[in-house]
Amino acid sequence: MALQNLVRAALWKARDTSAIAHEGGRGHASLGYAYDSADSDPLQSALRRISPSHAPLTVSRMHLLDVCWTAHPRTDGGVRWEMDWDPVATFPLGTT
Repeated sequence: MALQNLVRAALWKARDTSAIAHEGGRGHASLGYAYDSADSDPLQSALRRISPSHAPLTVSRMHLLDVCWTAHPRTDGGVRWEMDWDPVATFPLGTT
């Protein structure tokens, strides 16, 4: 919750309080995104072998990005999404 509050304060500083329209829900970290089905068992198995299973994580800065999604049609009639972003600002979080 402390990290979430630091990020929220940095966003308010950059974009005013209206930049955050909801509580944000549960925070998460992602190792990657995909646009099709894939077997995640090999990655999940490797992650479960990491010991200790809980480790401290220090987040020292936040990068605010302007993200744009572009749809590209696929030959099978589906859509492939492409994500691009432009850096807007970088904020230090907490004390150094």
